[in-house]
Amino acid sequence: MDDGILFAVVHAELFYRSPARYGETLTIATTLKEMRAASFTFAHEIREKASGRLVVEGSARLVAVDTQGKLVKLPRALRAVRERRAVGDAEHRHLARHRRRRGRLCHPALSPVQGTGGQEKEGIKE
Repeated sequence: MDDGILFAVVHAELFYRSPARYGETLTIATTLKEMRAASFTFAHEIREKASGRLVVEGSARLVAVDTQGKLVKLPRALRAVRERRAVGDAEHRHLARHRRRRGRLCHPALSPVQGTGGQEKEGIKE
């Protein structure tokens, strides 16, 4: 990075869930699972594209270090991502609590579906 900050992998896990075969198309998804003052963790999934079958899942924790290898705080730009994510997580928790109070299911694949007679029912999006 520009600030003389490097990232070192301090922990990595990998779980093989099913075989991948020649000719299959795979998709790779990486998400930010956790962010702390001096580290962050990525979650990784590799899936077979046509079926969505999970092939591999894993994670990697990286820490921020200076050029001497000393642990340092994450750069300001990355900490800003963490703060925005915390706000988004808080909003999500608030909405989930609100939905539970109103008797609605909170899973993202579930949403209100119009039933007969204009009455609202819970259903699965297709």
